[in-house]
Amino acid sequence: MTHKMRDFNDSKFQTTIGIEPSYKQTIKDIKGKKSMAGKLRDIIDFYLEKKEYKTMIEVYTDGSTVGKNGKLGTVSEVGLGIYIPELDVTLAKRVLGISNNEAEFKALILAMEIIIEKGIDNVRFNMDSKIVCNRAYGKKPKTKYANERMDNFQLKVLSLRKKLKNVEFRWIPRERNLVADELSNQAKAMELEDTEELYQDELSQQYKAMF
Repeated sequence: MTHKMRDFNDSKFQTTIGIEPSYKQTIKDIKGKKSMAGKLRDIIDFYLEKKEYKTMIEVYTDGSTVGKNGKLGTVSEVGLGIYIPELDVTLAKRVLGISNNEAEFKALILAMEIIIEKGIDNVRFNMDSKIVCNRAYGKKPKTKYANERMDNFQLKVLSLRKKLKNVEFRWIPRERNLVADELSNQAKAMELEDTEELYQDELSQQYKAMF
């Protein structure tokens, strides 16, 4: 029986084996190999040799509310959870905040500050909030989540992002973020560490001009 060889220039096939679109030229160069195994070995070797993939630090963040989220005036404090397995970082912190989205933002901001302080500029932040993940890439919602308070947190994330050479933000389902989720829940039983609201007025108008 004759089997048809898959085309290595097929974008769907490249996605299946985890090859980024920017490596298409390398795929073309490897295409001349005689066997599929040889092609795969060369691609994997090339992929692993890329510094940004060997040293990518994975960070997991989550936020939770102390009180009933969604009801105005019922939430004044939030729990933050940060998990960085490569650095053995597990952090739980209770701070001021009035919503779950704010908790998610503050967890991300704190994690970014930790990464910057450690001198790491090659990092991927994983979170189970699609709203915060999208805003981290500069998107602004046009729904009930579009408000100045969340805009200020978004601007803080964008300003911190400029300090990182290679950064990604990725949404993951909650079941893949269990450690950070547990840390954020543990934080709700801790002593409050904030004494004032953060990030609301510290951003200049030049950042707002980005939108």
